Amino acid sequence: MSPIRNKEELEEFFHNSGKPRRQWRVGTEYEKVGIDRRSGKAIPYSGPRGVEAILRALIEEYNWEPQEDEGHVIALIREKAQ
Repeated sequence: MSPIRNKEELEEFFHNSGKPRRQWRVGTEYEKVGIDRRSGKAIPYSGPRGVEAILRALIEEYNWEPQEDEGHVIALIREKAQ
């Protein structure tokens, strides 16, 4: 995807990304921040103790399907769950 250069391109991006009204569903999104017990700080995305490593372990252990962006796992999908 090329960078968005102006307001019109941003509006077009959102307009083209939407679903028709008949496909609308109600759902929730819930996110948690992983905390390193030793430091008390949020874990990083990358690295052996990071979010991506955890997501990849869940893929192997529980057969989740990865959703990737530029080769990085950003979400997990299984049946109708995300």
